[in-house]
Amino acid sequence: MNPLLQVRHLNVQFRSHGSTIYAVNDVDFDLNAGETLGIVGESGSGKSVTCQALMGLLPAPPAYVAPDGQALFEDKNLLRMGEREMQHVRGNLISMIFQDPMTALNPCMRIVDQVAEPLLIHRRISRNKARELAIHELELTGIPDAAHRALCFPHEFSGGMRQRVAIAMALITRPRILIADEPTTALDVTVQKQVLDLLQQRQRELGTAIILITHDLGVVSQYAHRIQVMYAGSVLEQAPAQELLLRPVHAYTRALIASTPTSELKGKPLPSIPGFPPTLRTPPQGCSFRERNTLGDSSLCPTEGSIPFVEIAPQHYVRNCPGCLAVEVRRR
Repeated sequence: MNPLLQVRHLNVQFRSHGSTIYAVNDVDFDLNAGETLGIVGESGSGKSVTCQALMGLLPAPPAYVAPDGQALFEDKNLLRMGEREMQHVRGNLISMIFQDPMTALNPCMRIVDQVAEPLLIHRRISRNKARELAIHELELTGIPDAAHRALCFPHEFSGGMRQRVAIAMALITRPRILIADEPTTALDVTVQKQVLDLLQQRQRELGTAIILITHDLGVVSQYAHRIQVMYAGSVLEQAPAQELLLRPVHAYTRALIASTPTSELKGKPLPSIPGFPPTLRTPPQGCSFRERNTLGDSSLCPTEGSIPFVEIAPQHYVRNCPGCLAVEVRRR
């Protein structure tokens, strides 16, 4: 079965005032129908920029998407679509939930009108019918007394309720792909679980494929089918969720997992990855993780050239840096 979305050689740069930031570098991945792909990594690793490029949301200039890349969706390249054609896709066939629902929602519009807006843009229905469907969608996302609450403004809702509104707005057109960019940011743990369970439930009902962007490995371990690890604009490892979490290979993936707080660490210093990611104005040659590699053998990390992305087990791919794989190789 062909993937629903097939991304190949995606490169994104930001060019401004004579300098270039290499934000996304040669990213490849597939997304299958009904699947959840978790994309994890530190801030600045290129997770959000990757998905914004697919949606045509990056302002150009300063953003520049290299013309040799592909993002094939329904046999069409999203990266080469004009704005008119992309408007048919964006919010209709592919929807996005943004990090902060307070800034994603219009503070001057009532909730019902914001949820109904995608229908008015992409479906030929009356405003009254769109409002009726919007209230029904709010009910499906767990908004109590939806007919009354739909007349409120965003500031009258809590953070968790605003995120439910954002989910309703994204799913009301029944998109084939939903991009959820840090959908639980600034929510407490209980509300986080409610929101993620809601996404999973609606996915089962609608068959929507989800790209879940997050810093939280605990989230992707529970909700993602496959996990893609990004660092400094590149993909370092990708595998089925349980395979990657139980048998991580790349030093960066192992460092991320080791940095996850657990009950066993109570009263002890939290582990962390030393140093900072490299600047993307002058991307490092060879291994981008070399300076922070404490779980492998940094002396073996290449200092020049590109490092191939190879399959080491069925559906398990990794950036084949000998220094970042050193400990894993010896252990086996």
